[in-house]
Amino acid sequence: MVSVRKEEASPRQDAVLGNEVLSELLKVRQRLINSFKEELRHQGVTLARARALLALSREGELTQTSVAAYLEIEGPSAVRLIDELEKSGLVLRQQDVNDRRIKKLLLTDKGRDMSQRLLDKWQEICDKTVFNIEIDDQRSLLTNMKAMLVNLRR
Repeated sequence: MVSVRKEEASPRQDAVLGNEVLSELLKVRQRLINSFKEELRHQGVTLARARALLALSREGELTQTSVAAYLEIEGPSAVRLIDELEKSGLVLRQQDVNDRRIKKLLLTDKGRDMSQRLLDKWQEICDKTVFNIEIDDQRSLLTNMKAMLVNLRR
């Protein structure tokens, strides 16, 4: 067997490749968001509302403060968003039995139904996105994206 030596990339080539990788990653992110927003539009839900509903679906209950942190928005914006969700009959606010200052948020039956529809649509988009990409390549991609996040936190 003949061994082929891999050519070393120059720092400039590495930078260009890194730039292209991140540029494509941003394009994928934007297309994912746009695809999901289009599905949300059919459901009559904004992206922020959908993210809050999905967070509640995953966690079971959250405080208003937790929703704000999860969505990376300020408290007053979270309160307005939660007001809208409550008015739509998708969430309930309950006072914490141990601390009356804390409001817990729970999904209503209508909210759970909506969350499930959103999860189903999101799964369809995910399946379409990774179609024909080998599972080992998906795992490698996931590992590399997690490494990128670690690098950005430094």
